[in-house]
Amino acid sequence: MSEKQKYIIHAEILFDGVSKKENVNIVLENDKITDVSKSSSKADFEGLVTPAFIDAHSHIGMAREGEPGDEEETNDISCQFLPLNDPFNSIYFDDRAFSDAVDFGVIYSCIVPGSGNLIGGKAVVVRNFVPNRKNALLKNYGYKMALGFNPRSTGQWKGERPNTRMGIYAMLENKFDEVLIKRGKAELSSQKEKNALKRSAVEKKMPQKELDEEILNIEKSAEFELTPSDREILKILDGEKT
Repeated sequence: MSEKQKYIIHAEILFDGVSKKENVNIVLENDKITDVSKSSSKADFEGLVTPAFIDAHSHIGMAREGEPGDEEETNDISCQFLPLNDPFNSIYFDDRAFSDAVDFGVIYSCIVPGSGNLIGGKAVVVRNFVPNRKNALLKNYGYKMALGFNPRSTGQWKGERPNTRMGIYAMLENKFDEVLIKRGKAELSSQKEKNALKRSAVEKKMPQKELDEEILNIEKSAEFELTPSDREILKILDGEKT
């Protein structure tokens, strides 16, 4: 809206996501809706108005419309657990599917990796109507997980590949347990070190500031026991991410 800062849309019918309204004017100023009312102001546009649609599970931009299938980037075959994979880095914003989506009112997409792996990567919500990645990212939402046929059908890929759902579930539970045990051991070791340090500090009459710094170093050292992938999985287990 660089040329004109204010638009009025006359909605013969407005579906606002909660209810239906008839013959109302929607006022937009600087890309924001500022009023919805029965005003008689002259409208710039008119018609049926609905909220923007969100594609909740999409591979748009990763498998480009009309492009060779060999070039798609929906799945990475290297491992069953890839929580660090960010589909934002595999999106081609010249995919004509973006403009097709916008034409049909699909303004946002939650883009996820394909379902060939147990945890294929992150889920990112993007704006379909921008020309490149600069202003595309709306939110890092969570992670893509698959538990059905797809992850057990990729036996030719790299890494351990169970061919049954019970094998897939066992692998998932084992991975979660491994990460939780690793964190538990790191925390236990850290607590033992801090207790020993506090006893020593009393004997040596260590200044409180120095003691606090040493305790902080022990805590940081415990964090380094976890890999970046471990920390991403813990975000799932701790309920920080979906």
